[in-house]
Amino acid sequence: MIQFNKVLIEFDPHIEKVGGFDLSSVEDLQHHYSITGVVKAVPKKLLFAPQYDIVPPGFESMFQDADMELEVGDRVMFSYRAHFDKLVDYELIVAAIRDEIVPINGWLLVEVDEKPMFENVSGFTVFNRDVNIYGSATVKYAGKPNKRYIDGWEDDENIGVGSKIMFNKRNAVRMELDLHNSLTDRQSSLFRLQRRDVIMYEN
Repeated sequence: MIQFNKVLIEFDPHIEKVGGFDLSSVEDLQHHYSITGVVKAVPKKLLFAPQYDIVPPGFESMFQDADMELEVGDRVMFSYRAHFDKLVDYELIVAAIRDEIVPINGWLLVEVDEKPMFENVSGFTVFNRDVNIYGSATVKYAGKPNKRYIDGWEDDENIGVGSKIMFNKRNAVRMELDLHNSLTDRQSSLFRLQRRDVIMYEN
């Protein structure tokens, strides 16, 4: 039985080759880790304790007050950082994969706005190696808002699927390399961020 805030996951195999190229010797190998797997065990409780003196010794509070939304057998999507521990922090899990992608932990999965691969700038044709316009996006999938955060912040419940948002680009994290994009039919993969990271939005 897992007591608090950890999930046991059986990871899917890592990506080993792209176009016949062996990835085992590349730098930043973690960027080619699988970001999906199957839940094998869930915690008895999610521990959220803004006052650290009420946390049992040896445990840490979750950063956000979120509902337990996983069951044994769920396929899930998570940060590649989850591979650094045998038991995964619940808050590192981004979504359950059921009939569709269902974000948990309050996460938003967004499609970042894109610019053309080639564009005219002052009469010159410019090749944009990175077509993403970091800072603006459309919400593709939205989890339930978190109830609150350990620093007292609360989510805006009006931000949801279809919302046009502006955000600090430092707060959005790419789910997978564009090279491995399996989440969209666009050039770029989805990015994840929390409602608290949204600067402005329009529905």
